Formats: sequence, C-alpha cells, structure tokens
Amino acid sequence: MRALIPVLFLAACGSSAAAIDASPSGGDGGADAAGDAPPVSDGGFSPEALIVQGNHIVHAGDGTPFHGRGANLHDERSCEACAFAPRAPDGLDRWSDELIDNWHANFIRFLLSAKDAPFNAGEQQWKNLVDDPLYLADIEQNVAHMTAKPGVYVLVTMFADDTIKPESNDFDSEWPSSAGDTNTRYAKLAEAFRDNPRVLFGLTNEPHTTADHFAELAAVYTDAIAAIRAVEDAHGAPHHIIVVQAPGGYSRDLTYFVQHPLAGDQIAYEVHPYNPQSDFDALITQPAQHLPIIIGEYGPAGQMTEADIQALWTTAQAAGVPYIAWNFHQRCPPNLLQDTAPDGCGLEASTNYAFPRTSWGDLLHAHLATPW
Repeated sequence: MRALIPVLFLAACGSSAAAIDASPSGGDGGADAAGDAPPVSDGGFSPEALIVQGNHIVHAGDGTPFHGRGANLHDERSCEACAFAPRAPDGLDRWSDELIDNWHANFIRFLLSAKDAPFNAGEQQWKNLVDDPLYLADIEQNVAHMTAKPGVYVLVTMFADDTIKPESNDFDSEWPSSAGDTNTRYAKLAEAFRDNPRVLFGLTNEPHTTADHFAELAAVYTDAIAAIRAVEDAHGAPHHIIVVQAPGGYSRDLTYFVQHPLAGDQIAYEVHPYNPQSDFDALITQPAQHLPIIIGEYGPAGQMTEADIQALWTTAQAAGVPYIAWNFHQRCPPNLLQDTAPDGCGLEASTNYAFPRTSWGDLLHAHLATPW
C-alpha cells in the first residue's frame, strides 16, 4: 500500500467464493484441489529455513507450521521520510529492535525502495541496490541484524525500483520488468542472502491489472523466479521461498493462481485484504485451502475496521496463514506510530524518537503479545 493511493475493493476485481473454489489446473509445482503438492526435495535446507509443503509454510527442521506475525518495515529511506537525510543503517537497526524486541514481531516484510530522476529531487538516498553498493551493504546489515534474532524471518521485498513502473492506471503498473533490469536486482539479492535460511524474497508490491493480462504477469514472475534460482543453483544453495503477489485488485484476488499455480518449488502467494470480514472467506480461507499464502498487508484503511482486523487474526490463524500489518511507520498510513520525530524521520537515536503508538499501534502491540 502507498499513502493516498485509492483502494480497490472486492467487487472491483470480480472475485467470488465460487471462483476461488475452482480446482487448480496447470503448473507442475502447484497444489491440487485437496491442498496436496509434490513434496519439495530436501534441498540441503537448514533446520532454521522455512519450506513450502502442500498449501502450508512450515519449519524445515521439524515440519511445524510457521506462525509468522509482524509488520511492514521500510528500509533506511523510510517510505521517503528519510530519503532527504544521509544513510542510517544503524538507525534502521534501532527501529527493527523496537519492532522485534518490544512488539514481539517474528515476521518482517522489509521494503526496499529506489527511484530515478525526476522523482529524486532533493533526496540524498535514491539509487538502486545494483548502482549503489553502499545501499546494498546497508540492506545486508539490516537483514543480518533482524535474522540474527531468535525465530525471526524477513521477507525482503522489492517495493519500488527504477525498473518497476510506479503505481499508475497502466495495466502493468508495479510489475517487475523482464525486459528491463529488475531481474538484476533479484540476482543481487539472491547472491547477498543465498546462505541466510531466514530470508524469503518478495517480487513486488501491488501489481494491478485486468484479467486479460494475468497470464502475462505470471510469465514475468516466472522470469524473476528463474533469475533467483539461477544464483542459488550456481552456488548449490537451497531454494528460498519466493513470494508472488496477487494480480487482482491491488493484490487482493488470488483466483488466477488458484486455477493456474506457478510451476516450481518454494513458491508462496501474497494477498493484501484491506476488506470487511465478509470478504475473508473468498480472499483468505478459500485460496489457503489450495495455495501457501501470506497476508502481506492489512490495516485500518478503506473498508477495513478494527473489528475486521480482529476477525482477520482469527481467520488467518485458523487457516495457518502468516500475516503482516501495515505499517511500522509514522508517515505512511495507516501508521502504527505517531508522527512526533523532530526531524520527521526518527531513525537516528539522537532524535530521541521513542516509537509512540497510534490507536492502531496499540491494537497490534497488544495482539502480538498474545500467543498464536
């Protein structure tokens, strides 16, 4: 989700429980209608790794379900709030400490953002991770810091990049670019994290298109997955879980992938259900019977109320679906934090920003203190 972007709803993407109940077809790596899938090979997985088994994400070591909960966390550019300031990887580590140690999050969707002219006016940080080795080094530091904490997993996501078309009305808005250089970004990340069993890879944010282009987007995803797998295979590294985003309604509707799961192993699917609870059966429960899914965003925006959020927690846990809230931030709504940093950024410890919570933050903070 991005601030001030209009939210589309279930009716806009044409989803229905009946459609999602359809049996999958095609894709030799997908789950069948009973939720079974070809087992992944042992792949040399660390016991600390997560793996896809059928329609679930489980711990490789003992096969127990992954109970991942947490929040979205932007990189040191901080949803543009800190892009005007110098690099601050230690400051970002301070933020992740708060989210993990004090809020008890164990699953972080870590959002990487880069841009190009003319969108970088006045900013000190904006180059992509291929062209800016210091930025890549900071990403590596931040991910290593988070995944060094017991039981914490990080979904490293290409949230925005100069090779990914910005949010617009175009049918390929927020798509990775197979013809461009997005795959070089994925390859660089695969190199950086090939030996980290606590990392998952997210391909983009909220691709939104029309049904006649869903197959094209699936082909782009397939190219991106191949770029990551080529690096892993060249090093004899285990396959990490790669998370692809729902194509319909700003990553709401997984119907297409229920019917046409992508070929290959270690693939999961992401949904952003900013919806009332009456839609959760169609958006979460039904697809989770066929696919391993992750709720990558949710929060009090659009039609979603606090009562709906609490219902989502119950729904997700019943379906065994990890869920990640939007947004551990103060200027990228719906915010979990209050905007009280004297510099508008708050990464540096010298600002004395102490992470005051909004009412949404209070709700999530209390929930993460309860067991799943």
